[in-house]
Amino acid sequence: MTDTQFKIVNTPLLELLIGDAMRQQFNRQLDPDRLLPVLDPEGIHVLHPFLLHGTESSVPHMRCRVMLKLKGQRLPAEGWLDVDLAKFNRLPTHKEEEAR
Repeated sequence: MTDTQFKIVNTPLLELLIGDAMRQQFNRQLDPDRLLPVLDPEGIHVLHPFLLHGTESSVPHMRCRVMLKLKGQRLPAEGWLDVDLAKFNRLPTHKEEEAR
């Protein structure tokens, strides 16, 4: 796995991915009631793909370790989130973000 597979999302996009994981009833979710009040609204978050997951009866999704930027914290917090594979593949890599 190369470092180009790390994905970068801002807080509004992360919120959408969290909601999508809940709607699709993926196993790895982040609790929005606990997370959103402490999440930095201007934060940038890193998704590290860990495991391609899914069965014949479920939507293919990528299990990701998420490095979360919290309000007033210098070091990231860690969480796990399952992200729809098609959506994950459309997210920018950190190299694409650096090139902007």
